[in-house]
Amino acid sequence: MKNKDMSEKELLRKSPEDLKVFIFEVMQSLSCLEKILKEIAENHVNSSLSGVEFHGI
Repeated sequence: MKNKDMSEKELLRKSPEDLKVFIFEVMQSLSCLEKILKEIAENHVNSSLSGVEFHGI
C-alpha cells in the first residue's frame, strides 16, 4: 500500500549505483554478454544523470 504523503517519484528514487546494479541484473537475466553488461548499465545511468531520459530510468 502506498503512503499517500509520498509522490510516485519519491517511491521510485534510487541511487545511481542501485540503478546500475538493477540494470546489470536485468540484462544478465536476458543472457547478455557479461563483458558488456557493466558498460551498458553505466551508459544508461550516466545518460539519465546528464539529463537525457533513457528508457524510463
